[in-house]
Amino acid sequence: MPNHVSQRITRLRELVQQGLHEENLDRAVRECNSLAQDSTHVLVFFTLKSIFKELAETLESGAVELQRYDELMKGVSEKVLAILRILVSENVVGPAELEDLVRTHIVNRNLFRS
Repeated sequence: MPNHVSQRITRLRELVQQGLHEENLDRAVRECNSLAQDSTHVLVFFTLKSIFKELAETLESGAVELQRYDELMKGVSEKVLAILRILVSENVVGPAELEDLVRTHIVNRNLFRS
């Protein structure tokens, strides 16, 4: 993996570790969009971008109680970080990891909306 891509993935990991609040989600969307264009891992970064964008749009509606925010984000950060670690160390992410993340996101979003 080229060094500049590795550095950008590291920046993305740092954003996720800092917390998936609205400002970091917007930054993560931009970073993933750029990485999808500049790396060979288009599906990974397109998937992450889509999830971050949906989370940001959900939070745009206004103030969210902490418990509701936790429900929306439950497990997402950990799964994203695991995917990015796998990507950097193995230079490939399998469909099972992406499906698990997407499934978690969809369940959380549906619970949040109910």
